[in-house]
Amino acid sequence: MKVIMSPKTVFTVAGVLMLLHGTMFFFGAEDLAATGIPNISDEALSMGKGFAEVVAFFNIFIAAVLLFCRDIDLESAKKVLTGVGVGCVSMVVGIVYHMQSLPPENGPPLPVLIIFLLLSAWSFYIALLKQD
Repeated sequence: MKVIMSPKTVFTVAGVLMLLHGTMFFFGAEDLAATGIPNISDEALSMGKGFAEVVAFFNIFIAAVLLFCRDIDLESAKKVLTGVGVGCVSMVVGIVYHMQSLPPENGPPLPVLIIFLLLSAWSFYIALLKQD
């Protein structure tokens, strides 16, 4: 249980998830851009693909930061994990918004919401409640 509740484990899991998310967005950018839009123009497809690729690179950036935080001291780790928790809460808000505002076939799947809810709770627990 001690390993699961360590900042290093949270940074590793969150970093790997962000890396996977970024990789999927990068290699699936064109499909994401065309989802739900029949007969999309080449210009619109190119722009949508570009936006998905920006999301991919941002996720890879976050993954690198998280993975390089794995060996920082406990007090610093708790501060970073507070930020991870806040970031995950903002993701949860965005996911719920898009689940409600987009057609079901275009919105984020339920497992994504569950993952970010759990990651948020895990980050906040270690950052704010766990004793040394």
